Amino acid sequence: EYCDECKKRISDDRLHIVNDNFFTYKIEKYVGETETLFLGNPPWATNSELNFNLPEKENFKRLSGTDAITGASNFDICEYIILKLIEKSVNKNVAIAMLCKTSVARNVLLELDRNDVCVDDLRIYNFDSSKVFGISAPACLLYIKMSTSKFEDSIPFFISFIAFASSISMQVDLTIS
Repeated sequence: EYCDECKKRISDDRLHIVNDNFFTYKIEKYVGETETLFLGNPPWATNSELNFNLPEKENFKRLSGTDAITGASNFDICEYIILKLIEKSVNKNVAIAMLCKTSVARNVLLELDRNDVCVDDLRIYNFDSSKVFGISAPACLLYIKMSTSKFEDSIPFFISFIAFASSISMQVDLTIS
């Protein structure tokens, strides 16, 4: 119903409001030469908490077999969605803005570094999730502007940015009217 309301209020041929199953959706359809913004609030759950609408199983973080036993392979669906958007957006004119748990944002930052993904801009805006959603998990709006430069022509995102990002994160009052 939120998407229908947005479509009623916004009429712009450059804007495509899509409400679809992420796991079967062809992201490449909207990633090209033109600027693209993926904006969303993916589910804040792990694959062990859901028994429907899950992606095809894959070891996208290349974890070891023992991680399956210890539970480390129980990935966060929100994190998976953000990382898949990043994977499909490398060297493209894409920005990603997602509401997520702060722990998910940190994991995404680690994956950016681990995979030498270049970004032009990365911001974390903390907000009071108890006030907005009635939950106790620390949360943020994670904004990533992908770099259109090739790795050789750009400076990769380095892990040292994590300390910097956490020190500059801002408290934002998000009010739903």
